[in-house]
Amino acid sequence: MKKAELKLKRGEDIYLCSQKLLLMVRELHCLGFEKLRIIPHIAPSGLYWRCEFVPKKYILKNIGTKKSQKAAKYVFPFYTSGMEFNYFEWEDGKNLSSFEMAERFADKFPELMEDCRGEDKKYAKWFLKVLATLTESDLPFFSNDSFDAYSYVPTTKGNLLEMPPKGEAEK
Repeated sequence: MKKAELKLKRGEDIYLCSQKLLLMVRELHCLGFEKLRIIPHIAPSGLYWRCEFVPKKYILKNIGTKKSQKAAKYVFPFYTSGMEFNYFEWEDGKNLSSFEMAERFADKFPELMEDCRGEDKKYAKWFLKVLATLTESDLPFFSNDSFDAYSYVPTTKGNLLEMPPKGEAEK
């Protein structure tokens, strides 16, 4: 697999703020919201890493990297590295810990968090493995302009990760 290097203009901060967001997800899992899933991808321009936050019930049963058709009628929280540390319109994101970010995220998106409450040990374990595998300037992604993850999850450094556990949605 060829590396999907992001053509970022702002340097390493983009990776740092994006990885901090992943640490926020780990905190949310620890707070009992293990059914929170991420759907990361690279923008068509190659300039931005993007991440959508989706409940397990909208992830397909046959593949853990795709949303169901039912999910199309919902707008899920979304982050793009172009936001840098201004996560979800938080102007002080750079100064927040990942735990503080998790608390703020849960407060801002209560309906989503209700759908994500509960155990999903397989996904939480997979997610921890992803975090442990990432190196500096490295991010996972499920798709870009020329790739969709069906057998492995690549990272921007060219590492290959196992697929996430499957979801609950039929189509």
